[in-house]
Amino acid sequence: DVSIAGDLIVGFPGETEEDVEATRGLIQRVGFKNNFIFKYSPRPGTVAASRYEDDIPDPIKRRRLNSLLASQAEVSRMVHASWVGKRVSVFVEKISEQSRKQQTGFEGSNTKVSLGWEKPPIQLSGRTSGDLIAVFDLPTGHDPKDLIGHIVEVDIEASSPLLLKGRCDQRTSQEKVKGIRAML
Repeated sequence: DVSIAGDLIVGFPGETEEDVEATRGLIQRVGFKNNFIFKYSPRPGTVAASRYEDDIPDPIKRRRLNSLLASQAEVSRMVHASWVGKRVSVFVEKISEQSRKQQTGFEGSNTKVSLGWEKPPIQLSGRTSGDLIAVFDLPTGHDPKDLIGHIVEVDIEASSPLLLKGRCDQRTSQEKVKGIRAML
């Protein structure tokens, strides 16, 4: 159940198409949950900036970057999909960005009108022990403060390349809340 993430630089001086393909092979073999992939740019004061000529043209760097980002997105999609149908422990960090936008009635550049009697479910966001982001709706009868900062069990029902989507185990969360309230 290990999750691996990485940081990759594409377009480093002297990089060849074979190097890029070897990197793509590594991404696929390792099964990184995600990679932060950047194109090389000289940084003053670094050894690379003083020792190597920036010999990869920017359009080639961009093409290679987009190609590796697409490969990583597909690997991330598969890694996250492998968790569907499993129960995971999630450390609850916050109300999700999606819920924040719904609550404020603002999403991007479009103002949303909400009717007072329509209460969208509050979605919480947290991380698994392998640092995968998971979102789930707040169980009925709970306050977000009851669960934020605590670990709950979540049944994963769907996924995307960037996150897991699930349902909080109602029984487990009720026991957790009772325990939290008893400590207060």
